[in-house]
Order: sequence, then structure tokens, then C-alpha cells
Amino acid sequence: MAQVVDRLLRRLVLFPPVLKFGQRMAAHIDPVTFYSIVPEWTLEKLTPELATLLNIEKSPRGFAAAAGLWFNPPIGVRYGDRSVSVTDVSERIVEVPYVTGTVLRDLKAGARILDFGASESTVSLSLASMGYRVTALDSRGYPFEHPNLTVIRTLVEDWDGPQEPFDRIVAISAIEHVGVGYYDSAETTRVDDRRLVELFGDWLAPGGSLVMTVPYGQWAVDDLQRTYDDAHLDALLAGWAVTRRSIFSRGSRTVWESGSDGSPAVAILEAVRA
Repeated sequence: MAQVVDRLLRRLVLFPPVLKFGQRMAAHIDPVTFYSIVPEWTLEKLTPELATLLNIEKSPRGFAAAAGLWFNPPIGVRYGDRSVSVTDVSERIVEVPYVTGTVLRDLKAGARILDFGASESTVSLSLASMGYRVTALDSRGYPFEHPNLTVIRTLVEDWDGPQEPFDRIVAISAIEHVGVGYYDSAETTRVDDRRLVELFGDWLAPGGSLVMTVPYGQWAVDDLQRTYDDAHLDALLAGWAVTRRSIFSRGSRTVWESGSDGSPAVAILEAVRA
């Protein structure tokens, strides 16, 4: 009997007048209550038209992204006709835990951290929540507030730098875009990747380190980014001592492993001023 009633209620809430009324009411209900009273969707309800809308919304072209709330997830999911599937796993699957791990390894709560290019990541908020004093620097801003978080919304070339030096600077998939102009048309050539790394050195406290991730492979520059090879990484970090260096690459649609045999690949390096 309970199953019959449940099926009837599920059909009732999809009846157009009831659905319209429910949409009006939803605007006045807190999310926890709303999700507890809305029936679970089943894949049978996922039409191609709805799938198209969902795919747009979860992309960098969706409403959340337009509001500055897209966070470049490590796992890509695609909606289809009565189906949902994993499309790929990006380099974020190794970048974020690696970079976070370097902070947790030897920095105590209260240490000062710069997260450069923070906009599409939750790393700044995570580290602030763990007790670190974090500065999120991004020309697109950063959509979170926290007592331990300072947001600097400006181009790096227009920032005068910190009042106190940082104990660590992290740059996750960010350095390769500087000076290219893809994300901000106001960006100039006053600061390129090499000049940026020099600024990082000026902003670090003695003994502080830079942890960075960049695309790795055959050297190339396009409208989006640079891809670095060993020679260009050495040139980029001239005057620095690289203390840790790892290469990870994607061997299949969902598998990332240590090494450069797959494609794409990412280089993760930690360095201190020599």
C-alpha cells in the first residue's frame, strides 16, 4: 500500500498546476527542507532536452559560472538521454591534493599563504577553514568570505604586494595563463610568467616556498596558455632551487598516473629562492 501511495504522490507533484505551485513555494523554503520533500528524480525522467540544459548549466557557460561560482571540478559528468556518465578526469584530481598536502606537511595554522589564480578553486576556502591566513589573488575575485581569508580582486600587475611576506605561495594551473590575455582583456605584457615568478620571490618570507602546477609536454603557446617542457621550466625558475618535482599524465579517460607517458600531462613543482 505504501508503495502505491508513493507512486501516486510522485505523479501528483509532476501535474503541471501542482508543479507550478511548488516552484513558487520553493523560493521560500530553505534548501534542506526543500530537498527532503521533493521526490527523487529517476533516470527515466531525464530527457535529451533536459540533459542539454543540465550540461550547459554545469559548464563554464552556465548560470553559476556567470555568477562567478564555477569551480573547475576534477571529474567531468555528462547528462544524456536517461543516462549520466563520467566523461573524463582532469589534472585537478592530482593538483589539488598535492598542493594542499605541501601546506599541511610543514606549515602550522596561522601561516600566511597566497593562492594565486584562486577564482575557480575551493583551495583558498579550504586552507582558510583549516586556520591558515589566506590571500586569494585573482582579477575575477573570489566568491567566499571567511575570517582567515583576504580577497584581492585585481590584476597581479596592479597589486603593490603584501604588507607581510607569505610563508607559501600556491599557483594551481594559473602561471601558464599570465600575459596571454585569455581570462582578462585588460591584462598587459608588463607581467608575464617569468616576471610573475620574480614577484613571487619578492613576496615570500625567508625559507618560504612556491608550489606551482603547469601543463607539461612539448613547448607551445596558444591563445589560452603555455605548455612547458623541461628547458622552459628551468628558464622559468632560474634563480630558484627546485626541491620537489613530479609529472603526472592521463593514461586513459579516467586514469592519471605518475610519469609523462600519457596526455595531457601536468608538472607540479615546489621551489625556494636559491
